[in-house]
Amino acid sequence: MSRAAASKASKEEGKANRALKDEQKAREKSLGLTGEIKKVIGEDVLLCTSCGVTQMGPGVCECKGGKVRPGPDNDGLPELVAAAKARIAAGAAEKMKEAQKDSAAVAKAREKRKEGREAEANDLTAEFQGDDIEIVQNVEFPVGKLGMEIETNCISKVTDGGQAQELKVQVGWVISKVGGEVVEPNKKAIAKAAMSAMKKGPCVFGFRVPITEGYHHCKACNKFLETENFDEEQLSSGPGVQMCSPCAEFADMGDF
Repeated sequence: MSRAAASKASKEEGKANRALKDEQKAREKSLGLTGEIKKVIGEDVLLCTSCGVTQMGPGVCECKGGKVRPGPDNDGLPELVAAAKARIAAGAAEKMKEAQKDSAAVAKAREKRKEGREAEANDLTAEFQGDDIEIVQNVEFPVGKLGMEIETNCISKVTDGGQAQELKVQVGWVISKVGGEVVEPNKKAIAKAAMSAMKKGPCVFGFRVPITEGYHHCKACNKFLETENFDEEQLSSGPGVQMCSPCAEFADMGDF
C-alpha cells in the first residue's frame, strides 16, 4: 500500500471511530447516563433481559422459565441505568426516613396530629421530581430565627447551633416554597414570605435538594449540575452566586 493510500485509510478509520464515539455519547445522553450514575452502576451486570433485573438489584427475577440472559451484542445499558436510578432513589428515601427519625420538627408535627391540626403541612417529606436528580424536601421551622443565610434563593451558610442546623438543612439547598407557596428566587422576597408566614405560626420551607453528591446549583439556568460543569472559580463563589461554565460564558458576554 502506498503512503498516500495508507494515510487515507488511517483518516477514514479515525473518522469511523469518532462517529462511533459520538453515537455512543448520544445514546448515553438519551438514557440519562451521568458520571454519578456510572459510579452507581459500577460492576453491576444485567441478569435477565425479560424483566430487567440486574445483579445489584433492586428486585429478583421471577420470570417463568427462568432468566433470559443477554446476548453478546447486548450491553444491557438501559436496564443498568434504570436499576442504578432505582437504587439512588431508594437510598435517598432511606436518608429521608433517617432525617424524620432524628428531626425535632417531626416530633412536633406528630404532636400536632394528635391535636387534630393539618398533618400534611407539618410533615418532613420528600417529593421526588421526574429528572432523577433532585427532590423537594419540606422542613418546618418553629417561629424564631432561622439560623441560616441566603444568597439569591440558596442556602449559603448554616449557623452553628441554630434551627437550620438542628433540622439538618445543608448549604447549597435551594428554597422553592415558603409556607406552601412558590417564591421568587430573591432573598428579599423569601424573607418577606417567611415573616408573613411566621405571624401565623411555624413555617414550612420547601427546599430543592440533589439526591446524590457532586451536584451544584447554577443560579442562571436554575439546574443542579455535576461538578465537571463548573469552573473552580465559579464553585468557589458559592451557592446563589455560582454559574455553570456555559452560563458564565454568556454572562461575560453581557447576556445576563
